[in-house]
Amino acid sequence: MPDDLTPPAQDAPYRTTVADPVADGEKMLALWRSGLGHHGAPQAKLDWFYRHNPEGSPLVVLLHLASAPDAIGVGAVGPRRMQFGSEILRAGALVDFVMLPEYRTFFPAIFLQQEVRRRAADRFSIVFGFPNKKALPIVRRVGYQCVGQMIRRTRVLRSTTYLTKYLPGWLSGIAGFAIDAYRSTKMSVRSLVNGGFKFDWQDRPDDSFDDLWRRAATPTVLMGVRDRAFLAWRFADAPTKSYKFFKLLTATDLSLVAYAVCEVDGAAMTVADFLVDPKIETAAARLWLDLSREATRMGLTSLSVTFMGAEKEQRVMSAAGLLDRGQDPVYASMSPPPGVVDDMPLTTSAWYLTSADEDG
Repeated sequence: MPDDLTPPAQDAPYRTTVADPVADGEKMLALWRSGLGHHGAPQAKLDWFYRHNPEGSPLVVLLHLASAPDAIGVGAVGPRRMQFGSEILRAGALVDFVMLPEYRTFFPAIFLQQEVRRRAADRFSIVFGFPNKKALPIVRRVGYQCVGQMIRRTRVLRSTTYLTKYLPGWLSGIAGFAIDAYRSTKMSVRSLVNGGFKFDWQDRPDDSFDDLWRRAATPTVLMGVRDRAFLAWRFADAPTKSYKFFKLLTATDLSLVAYAVCEVDGAAMTVADFLVDPKIETAAARLWLDLSREATRMGLTSLSVTFMGAEKEQRVMSAAGLLDRGQDPVYASMSPPPGVVDDMPLTTSAWYLTSADEDG
């Protein structure tokens, strides 16, 4: 355990206990209802993420007043297998942190997060999270380090929808049509240049996703395991959202060289996860090209993805018209096993994170 993660003093005004998601589910639900929506289905989140998680049972920590039995706050760490070199590391993502309204002050939050980090250090080599602006002072105070930025990227597919914010309706229609026609021609030319691929859709991952994962894992990058079992649970079996798998295949033998997990909400398509065979030079560019064309064909107005990773991948997405629309920090605490300590990444380029690595 790191030296700064000392147990609380016996006279501290608060105490913590570790909860069992099965036995203590009602306590967790009661706390969630005070401040977490979970897409209107907290029971479904409890069953899926906490009770039937193939990655393992999350660590759940309850905060109590020192002299009272009832919990006043909860924080959790969801398990995530991550690969770095030849090592499979036990990592965890900070999730579902909430306090009862009357206790939403700085010190109780600090106490709970400190205890979550202390207890997590015994179970996980890496703990990472995506704090919002209100939580930033807390995670910094507790000792997490910023390891990079999740970049939110969007490509506008129907220019008229965007231009109406700045131009009269008739002018935005004309300008939008011209811009979209130019983009469509450009995409068609790029498609001819980067030939040799086909694409398809399916509802669930199959064995080919395991094969792609084995080829795509990069020795110098810390990346969450993306095998068939994880993808099926994280997306195909997700209780509150609907996803489909966009597959990029070689035209000759239909081998899977890339995928994107997509959610359509209204007129927007969001990519929740993607992976590309790094040995196929043109596969990444073609993935975003064909996905943009397909989303346009479906009548959608935008394509978005959130990603933290190497500059090479960022440049490919930028060239495909997925432009930086904002960034959010990622914070982490590390206590890796012996022999891995000196090589653990603390820079953006050494990580590979998408929305798949959040809690869903």
